[in-house]
Amino acid sequence: MTENYKQLRDALAAGPTPGPWDYGADPCPNNEAALAICKQNIDAHTKPSSGYFFVVYVGDGRRTALVGHGPDGEANARLIAACHPETIRVLLADYDRMRDALETIAVYPHARDQEMSTAAMRKIARAALAQEQGGSDD
Repeated sequence: MTENYKQLRDALAAGPTPGPWDYGADPCPNNEAALAICKQNIDAHTKPSSGYFFVVYVGDGRRTALVGHGPDGEANARLIAACHPETIRVLLADYDRMRDALETIAVYPHARDQEMSTAAMRKIARAALAQEQGGSDD
């Protein structure tokens, strides 16, 4: 399993707010309006505060998303941070390799000749993918 894939699985296991999620934009002509929006959201929060206001930030410390202060704020921030573009690219590449492995198995002459079972083909595909990712096929 790649490190990005593991990071995303861990973030999902942490228990973020159930979906579906969406996004939006509030009008924000200046910092005063931004602070008022933050205060309105904090005041409207129906769960008790966690004592922290969770954010998503980049390597140089710039905050890219304000997530929230409730009990699920940390899990939401972890999930958003785990879903960076490189993670998505890795997951798509993993999916492509698995699909290609299954297609290869489906047209492999030996598999057709021996009438290899679907379960056996899946086992071979899992082993091939695990080997590609440097992990176990369990």
